Amino acid sequence: MFELQTEILEQHEALLTVEIAEETVQKAMRKTARRIARQYNIPGFRKGKAPYNVVVRAAGEETVRQEAAETLLEQLYPQVLKQAEIEPYAEGNLEDINLNPLVFKIRVPLQPLIDLGDYRSLRREPDPPEVTDEELASELKNLQWHNAMLDVVTRPARPGDAVSLWLLEGRINDEVVVHEHHVKIALVAKDYFIAPGFIETLVGMSAGEEKTFSLTMPEDFEDEDLQGEDVEFTVNVEEVYQRTLPGLDDALASAVGPFETLEELKDDIRQWILNYKTDEATDNYLRALVKDLIAITEVRYPPIMEEEWVDALLEETKTSVEQRQDMEWEDYLRLQGQTEKQVREKLRPEAVRRLREGLVMGKFASEVGVTVTDAEVKEEIRDLREGAELHDSKSQSSFDPESALARDARQRLLVRKTLDKLELLGRGQLEEAEDTVQSEVEASVEDEKQAAAE
Repeated sequence: MFELQTEILEQHEALLTVEIAEETVQKAMRKTARRIARQYNIPGFRKGKAPYNVVVRAAGEETVRQEAAETLLEQLYPQVLKQAEIEPYAEGNLEDINLNPLVFKIRVPLQPLIDLGDYRSLRREPDPPEVTDEELASELKNLQWHNAMLDVVTRPARPGDAVSLWLLEGRINDEVVVHEHHVKIALVAKDYFIAPGFIETLVGMSAGEEKTFSLTMPEDFEDEDLQGEDVEFTVNVEEVYQRTLPGLDDALASAVGPFETLEELKDDIRQWILNYKTDEATDNYLRALVKDLIAITEVRYPPIMEEEWVDALLEETKTSVEQRQDMEWEDYLRLQGQTEKQVREKLRPEAVRRLREGLVMGKFASEVGVTVTDAEVKEEIRDLREGAELHDSKSQSSFDPESALARDARQRLLVRKTLDKLELLGRGQLEEAEDTVQSEVEASVEDEKQAAAE
């Protein structure tokens, strides 16, 4: 019926060369001719009654062969894939066709290949978090700062003071870009208000004093129209406040919480810092493990898969621009001075990173047997509703595993359980955990057998 040659290309695609036997082509051409005879009027014959040779002369042999070829391609394509023993990721594309002899060249994207290698030997030592004296002192200083007394003074403002002022306006040439509003600002050099240099400019000003000055807006300013622009500000200082810090003692401890002594407050702060750093260290540890796993994994996928991920990220970006920034996509492109094609290429590295990470983590989850049951999904949704204080009895009683809510919950659980397994692997505890689970399963089966026997 056909002869097949399969060539695996570097782009993780298969090029299939399919030569159809002429006998098969002739049979298909006769079927095509009968269909043409039924559809069109051929002089001297009733519809469907014209002989094959007459139909070929009337329609043209190349036309009949072309239509027969299209029919054969559609009919034989599943058999071609089966004989080629490949797993297509998506529908193949017809690269070339030769009508006589009838030869198709079909480019077929292949399912991604993910080889984790010797992933079970992956190890990474975690860095146990510690709370330093400097970190504790910094938090105590912040408590003093936020519980300080602010007293009005008549002298010029000094670093560490606070000022209340009217920001009268901010201009770019003749256009007002920052409108009048009242603010109270702490004069702390490590911070900045609106733009770097704003706080430093206020030092030395007194109540009732007005000043006009120019500053360059930061490149990451929330209003993209002002990023990097030189803005002329006019301010009028209303009051200057001297900050008096409370003592670092038991009185401060009792003022900020249910503590009787300063030591109790310090212990609480240490624990808070430790909890925060533990969570941060765990996140960093897992990110490092994911990178380690990707680094030892061979990942191959067809170009169409990468384009799909770039498309998805582009749509995500469009949605963000239109919903969060309240801006039309065309206006955004014009503001950025870019075409959509340029934005696509800018997004490509992140899309590729997500694609590779998703493929590797999905393969790892499969290898270590991560599963999510409907019961777990129900519990996740219940916890979500309780956390959001949603108590819709109808939605709680019904459960649709294909709903968007259930799919999102299932995906969260899958990611969480996969990362848990990866953490066990990195710490060298995965095999022990698997043995424990296996023992529990075997014990459960044995209990069921004994119960059935009784």
